[in-house]
Amino acid sequence: MQRYPSARWSRGTASGGSLYPNSMYWVSSGNDGCIAGVYYYSPGTHSLVRLSVGPAAERMGRLLNQEDSSIPTAGYLVVGPKLWRSAFKYGAFSYHVTTLDHGAILASIDRLTGKTLQVSRRSFTFDEEAVAHLLGIDPEAEPLLSVTALEYADLRRKHDVDPPCERSAAPGYLTARVHVHDHEWSQRTISFDMVRAMQREMVDSNRPATEAVTCAPARTSEVVLTDAERRRTISALTKRRSAFGRVGWKAIPRSTLEGMLESLAGPPQAQESRVADESTRTPLEWYVAVINVAETPQGFYRWTPHGLQLISAQDPTDFLQRNYFLPNYNMANLAFVLVPCVDYGRAISEQGSVMYRVANAAIGRATQEFYLAAAHANLAAGAALGFNNVEYRKVFGLEGHQEDETADPTVRPGMWPVIILMAGSESAELARYRYDLYTKGMVHTWARAL
Repeated sequence: MQRYPSARWSRGTASGGSLYPNSMYWVSSGNDGCIAGVYYYSPGTHSLVRLSVGPAAERMGRLLNQEDSSIPTAGYLVVGPKLWRSAFKYGAFSYHVTTLDHGAILASIDRLTGKTLQVSRRSFTFDEEAVAHLLGIDPEAEPLLSVTALEYADLRRKHDVDPPCERSAAPGYLTARVHVHDHEWSQRTISFDMVRAMQREMVDSNRPATEAVTCAPARTSEVVLTDAERRRTISALTKRRSAFGRVGWKAIPRSTLEGMLESLAGPPQAQESRVADESTRTPLEWYVAVINVAETPQGFYRWTPHGLQLISAQDPTDFLQRNYFLPNYNMANLAFVLVPCVDYGRAISEQGSVMYRVANAAIGRATQEFYLAAAHANLAAGAALGFNNVEYRKVFGLEGHQEDETADPTVRPGMWPVIILMAGSESAELARYRYDLYTKGMVHTWARAL
């Protein structure tokens, strides 16, 4: 866009509705219709841009400590943000929000893969500098948050008999690269030293020993999503949107609230997202502010395996409005507010700084699942990061727990509220205009866009 003074950039996302974009790189094995090599997904043209040609999938497999027989038949999907795309607006906060959106992306990927294309493995801890070198990017400017191995089910079975297809020209290539750089037109550029310092720490801590590389199986054949579930997910993704304050006042059934909590925080058999990795195994605690839910008194609750546990029987409306930093939501119109909490300190102390990114992926994944569950239930939904989480800790009884011998021992004191997920009935006065830029083939394949 030439006229920068009048430019207005916006992007609706699961984790807050602003500018938190991530980038995607596709490392093709050569079985997907592409020449084996590395590709960058260009969202502006909805296409794959070839960066290098060669056996990159095999090299990626070695970096992830996989044997040749474990190399996926489709390839590897690498996800991470170009930090400047958010930092120009959010500064140091950009690292937090982009790692949240990374989890939302993973939730969508896991729900859209099916019988043909399957997630086989996912890694959050790997030699980030080595993977960045394979892709031809600067790891300090562009964090790599996860590597997901994707397989074509039919080729996986054939791979046990025949060697993988290798659409290559000659051995020893992958030396010639297409060097792609972001075009910078600004006369003066601004650096974000704190963001780069955070990323340097992540890169330094993300150097696992060979035997400690986290690349556990993420899906087994007996839990592959059915075609009906995938169609339901595609429908929910189409309907999914941020209410951004437009919520109609109407009480919702208690069963709707409990159904959403079961899908988000219930036992594994109640959850539709069946891909298991560190982001799904990261322990979250869920708290609820009930405002307009039938047969449920107003108040603050904790969600437990046994259902809603009352913390405080009071009208939460004034507290919610006072501790929310924007004017777009009238909290009295909402049905409920869900608040996922995570213990960052425990995760980092046990497994290193990179677990901060994994914990945020868990929150981002939960946020996307919340939006999809709201779409299934025909509820208006919104998410916000602009709230006073210190006051939320107090009202949920998470502060000072260590000194209180009478407190619930199952509540961990290190838990912090990260995001508020708001839901209510749909407003009857919404415009129903929708225009899809790209539809044909987007959902069904990763590599046909070339």
